[in-house]
Amino acid sequence: VITGEGRGRSIGIPTANLDIWPEKMLPAFGVYACRATVGSQTFKAATNLGVRPTFKGNTTPSVEAHLLDFSGDLYGQVIQLEFITRLRGEQKFPNIQALIEQIQRDIADTFNIVRL
Repeated sequence: VITGEGRGRSIGIPTANLDIWPEKMLPAFGVYACRATVGSQTFKAATNLGVRPTFKGNTTPSVEAHLLDFSGDLYGQVIQLEFITRLRGEQKFPNIQALIEQIQRDIADTFNIVRL
């Protein structure tokens, strides 16, 4: 887990920003329902992979996972993501409120889809 720009936390949906290894293949840009393993614990995670087009100037892909029912500090820890299903493609939203509303739907879908 690396330091991000803090946008998730600023909108009330904190994410763990994951370092992307250059020699790894990535799934298509979009939002995924995942299982996230941190140490010996497993969580449901709504994960965005892409360039975050709602925010100007982003061209470098990132992986950001919101772990459901998690509280604490993940900086410097290793998270293993298991991609379960693609919820939707990456999209640009007209404003932050529209983005927040969609992320809340993504979180609800993740909660219902992922089994621990």
